Amino acid sequence: MRQLALDLGRALSEEQASAFCDVATSREDLAMVAYAHELSRRAQGVNEGPAALALWRAFAWTREGSPKKNFEMRTADVLAAEQRLRGRISAGRR
Repeated sequence: MRQLALDLGRALSEEQASAFCDVATSREDLAMVAYAHELSRRAQGVNEGPAALALWRAFAWTREGSPKKNFEMRTADVLAAEQRLRGRISAGRR
């Protein structure tokens, strides 16, 4: 979240970034964008371990703890999630 804010020329404190993470509508978008970033890093040979699994479960699994049926991660979904996050940052809302 803080990197997205910096990309927009804004700075978020740790507390402000955490507040975004506490909002359910932002949480799934954040997890998807972070997971896509981790996939990119993995393609470059950098592996961060089991953290990626936790991110995956934040958007590809139901709140009840089971995989979403027929879920497929699409580039368009990742880009839309990033745009929503950027919009929230620009508007100053979580």
